[in-house]
Amino acid sequence: MDKTKICKGCGQELPLDAFYYKGYGIYFPRCKECEKARLSKYSGVKKKRRQEPERELGSACIRGYVRGSLHHLYEAAIIKSGKR
Repeated sequence: MDKTKICKGCGQELPLDAFYYKGYGIYFPRCKECEKARLSKYSGVKKKRRQEPERELGSACIRGYVRGSLHHLYEAAIIKSGKR
């Protein structure tokens, strides 16, 4: 009796050898065919994104950079003062 599993992609009940094995008794939720289709779709989206022109840095990016820099200076001041 072969063990089977239902694919989350196509909904078919397939034998376990139709699924990729992660390890420790765990298999991927999608069969190999659905997983290949999912990955090719994802890589196509990434490729399209790479072809888009560079976006200008927004204020959110700059705020995050400044916040990180200030946090780094704050930690350095605390360490220097010996409060930690």
